[in-house]
Amino acid sequence: MKRFRFLVVLLLAGLLTISCSDDDGGTSGGSGIADTDPLNPAPQGAAAQENVEAAATQAASAARIGTNDFNLRFVQTVQPCASCGIWFDSAQLVVQYSGDNNKPYTKVQNGSLLIKQASGSVGRFQANLGAIPAGAVINNATLNMRLNTGEGIANSDNSSVIEVYDAPTGAFVRRITAAADIKGRGYSKGNPVVPIDFTAYAKQVRGQ
Repeated sequence: MKRFRFLVVLLLAGLLTISCSDDDGGTSGGSGIADTDPLNPAPQGAAAQENVEAAATQAASAARIGTNDFNLRFVQTVQPCASCGIWFDSAQLVVQYSGDNNKPYTKVQNGSLLIKQASGSVGRFQANLGAIPAGAVINNATLNMRLNTGEGIANSDNSSVIEVYDAPTGAFVRRITAAADIKGRGYSKGNPVVPIDFTAYAKQVRGQ
């Protein structure tokens, strides 16, 4: 009789052990699922890809700090009509900085600024900020881009988008839109110069 009771106790203990097991075969205290924070789940799909791209851009940008190489690539990413490319026939970079009697650094470039998505035409602008005296602090950097007065931008174009990248690394710098940055700044054939702010980028490549 005692042996029978002993067997019953063992059998009940085994059933209790089985009932405490997880469906996936692990014990309730050792599941890997417990390592995931339900309030802060790991990003998946598009969100994860955005994080990867953001990290890559940040790493690329960090690699450019202090090079003095103001080096831009202009790509049209929205082209509303077949003829809606954008043609800047010249550009002048003006960098205002402290010291040296506040004399600005300037660099003029003619050409290399026909930008059109359909034909794959991209614009380029480059300047060396190493000419700015050591220790000077950049206050403002403006790229005054002059649209060709004949074919610079279509009269009906209010939706073109240009994305600007650091040419050596491909790091994103800023967007230029027809609506806000060109037409919205009062562009006309009598006023073809469009001022685009690149202060943050200039400070970055300067190492400021």
